[in-house]
Amino acid sequence: MAYEQGRKTPNVDTLDRILTACGFRVDVSLASRPAEVAADPAARGRELVEVLELAEMFPARHTRTLDAPRFGARVVEAVA
Repeated sequence: MAYEQGRKTPNVDTLDRILTACGFRVDVSLASRPAEVAADPAARGRELVEVLELAEMFPARHTRTLDAPRFGARVVEAVA
């Protein structure tokens, strides 16, 4: 309950166990940035904007219902 209420953050091992129990696996890879992005300030700026836009999708603090984006979920808009 502490995780859901944002009072506690799971460590890496606990997060791995939670994700495994939910049917997911952690897959992290590190790679060098492409030279064209690393050398181009405009490309780095676009990359930063994309990251910040993604971060806006997640709540700064957890709500009681954990309203967070569902990746892979299909959004259906009502037609008026």
